Amino acid sequence: MATKTEKAPNYTPEMIKQMITLYKADADQETRTAAAEALADHSGKSVASIRAKLTREKNEDGTQVYIPKVYKTKAGGDVKGKEDMATEIADRCGVAPELFDTLAKANKSVLSTITYKLESMGETISQLQEQLDIQTGESSSTATE
Repeated sequence: MATKTEKAPNYTPEMIKQMITLYKADADQETRTAAAEALADHSGKSVASIRAKLTREKNEDGTQVYIPKVYKTKAGGDVKGKEDMATEIADRCGVAPELFDTLAKANKSVLSTITYKLESMGETISQLQEQLDIQTGESSSTATE
């Protein structure tokens, strides 16, 4: 009968504690990335391995230790998901977002175009409303004179 050999752990409890301490102490994205790289160099593991281990670890409050990278658009804004864009389109159209559930499956460039066109139409309607208010205000003031 073959005996089972125990597999050595990739990370000792001391290594895990050090990883969490170093990674939590760093606030911004660049510093956290540098900490992960330093941990990888120090432990002889890859950055991907360090990142994977940190994703499985939890803080005392139960939150995940690893903070994922925040992606930005080329213009520096937050990246919108297709569901968020479909919800925004539904809001602009004045309908329940559930009616536009399948719209979230559309190509992202199509959703962006629809969102942009609705924004443009909203601005145009606002401008027309302002002009109408000005004309209505002028005609009512001349009628009272």
